[in-house]
Amino acid sequence: MKLIGSHTSPFVRKVRAVLAEKKIEYDFVIDSPWLPATAVPGINPLGKIPVLVIDEWLLGAKKQGSAQLLLELLGARFAETTTIFCSQINPEGWPMAVDVQALGESILGRAASNSFRINLKGEDLRQVYATKP
Repeated sequence: MKLIGSHTSPFVRKVRAVLAEKKIEYDFVIDSPWLPATAVPGINPLGKIPVLVIDEWLLGAKKQGSAQLLLELLGARFAETTTIFCSQINPEGWPMAVDVQALGESILGRAASNSFRINLKGEDLRQVYATKP
């Protein structure tokens, strides 16, 4: 998980506090939308921070209770700021991939409402560039 924002934003501080309280590990990428060289408008069309990027969604081992934490986090962020999910699993398969199907359906509902979806095609570049032992 990656959080993009600045130290001066009260909204970023709020998200960081929730992540710390829930003991969720994340990478903090400092980027201010007010600087000329910012990448924020390319990530969030509204040019606002914070942006939460959830990479490798459902790809690895899931911690107990992580789905509930994600649902709470999405609820707090709903219609407030941008959340980006990156997953190799089709969203329609999310409910079955989460430990409690009802939670998976709720996460999908919150993530899919008022969202844009981009499906990438082609071969998996992780396999192409993976080093062979």
